[in-house]
Amino acid sequence: MSEQTLYIDPSEIQVKVSNGVTLIQHDTNTFSVRYGQCLMTRLDYNQAAKEIGCAIMHELTVDGWIDADKNQYAIDAQAELNNADNDYYYSKNHHK
Repeated sequence: MSEQTLYIDPSEIQVKVSNGVTLIQHDTNTFSVRYGQCLMTRLDYNQAAKEIGCAIMHELTVDGWIDADKNQYAIDAQAELNNADNDYYYSKNHHK
């Protein structure tokens, strides 16, 4: 998978939430979340909050701060993120 280029309007707000997670606010109720090579677009506030939380938790797990081997939620979240690369992100975020 190649790195996606995100063109940001100067009027948009972009916040680096952590080393690998960025939040972009396009207008009052539309957000995007970038995590690594994944870009989730056209999110409302609640969806963006959930995606940021999942991305940060995943980042902490990858960095070794959360023991995924002993935490069923982390194991499930990892499986969901792995499946999302092929299903959710592409079907939702790639325009025809």
